[in-house]
Amino acid sequence: MGLPEVRDSAPLSLLQNRRSNSATLDLNVTRPWAWCIAAAVLVFAVAASLGRPPEPQAFGDAVHAGQIENSEIDEASGLAASRRRSDLLWTHNDSGAVPRLYAVGVDGRDHGAVDLRGASSVDWEDLAAFEIDGVPYLLIADTGDNDAERKSVMLYIVEEPELRGDRFEDGTAVSVAWSLEVVFEDGPMDCEGVAVDVPGQRILFVSKWTVPLRLYEIPLHPSGSEVRSPAVATRVAEIANIPQPTNADREEDPKFGQFRSQTTALDVTADASELLLVTYANAYRFERAAGEGWLQAVSRPGERLAIPLMAQTEAGAYALDGQSVFVTSEQRPSPLFRLDRVESIRPATD
Repeated sequence: MGLPEVRDSAPLSLLQNRRSNSATLDLNVTRPWAWCIAAAVLVFAVAASLGRPPEPQAFGDAVHAGQIENSEIDEASGLAASRRRSDLLWTHNDSGAVPRLYAVGVDGRDHGAVDLRGASSVDWEDLAAFEIDGVPYLLIADTGDNDAERKSVMLYIVEEPELRGDRFEDGTAVSVAWSLEVVFEDGPMDCEGVAVDVPGQRILFVSKWTVPLRLYEIPLHPSGSEVRSPAVATRVAEIANIPQPTNADREEDPKFGQFRSQTTALDVTADASELLLVTYANAYRFERAAGEGWLQAVSRPGERLAIPLMAQTEAGAYALDGQSVFVTSEQRPSPLFRLDRVESIRPATD
């Protein structure tokens, strides 16, 4: 496990640049005023750089919140914050596992599991929590397609089970409330990031490995002529500002370093003012101002969140109140990290 690289500070770089540039000035001792001018320029430049406020960061450094306790969770591939209680998260395993959701504390403690009736598991890759008309739901995205060969993918929506006591009893199950078969308008697509934009009444998808990344959507509740199977996910934006792997990434991890920019999770705050995009190496936060669409929001560079480099970061989500971000690894042992918001104000949509 490693931490993001710490880069040189701006003042040091400026001083180095000023030193090299100063050699081009005519500083002949017969003209002492030249020394004064050069010194004044250097002092002014350094003072200006030191006085420039740093770019505001919405989230602080990652803290270790705990370990995923339940040993049955051996490939945590999705994460969502409960809409019923602030101390609970939901997760699930990756491809081919039993169709089952796991309740996990915000400290990683085990709170039991819930089976899904009416769902299958081909390649579950993400999980989203949302609320409509006071009813909390969980959306399970069976959208993984490593070889881009699935004719369609599936979404399963269930009413979020209510945890009473410390853990769910063995054998607890919930039925699928509704499901959606989905195809992408430009053909099969490996997708590991799905989120629900409740104010916009849509479900968002992000491609995993295309360059640039592609953002798609379908209606949350298809109606009228849109009620058809499968639903067609249409492309609404491209996300071109995710840095690609560097030579240092490839040297550090010759086998998997080349994949560090690939997307593994997606989430949206409850008010749909922010979008969280998680890759194998980093997480990025995109703000959406009032009146903006996601096209405008993701066209700007996202703020990089300093998540630790884990073996296989596959799951991430906002907390219930949007004031924290949680991330974890698909590999065991699975550490659970939390990043807390440090800014006091963030934009909101209409």
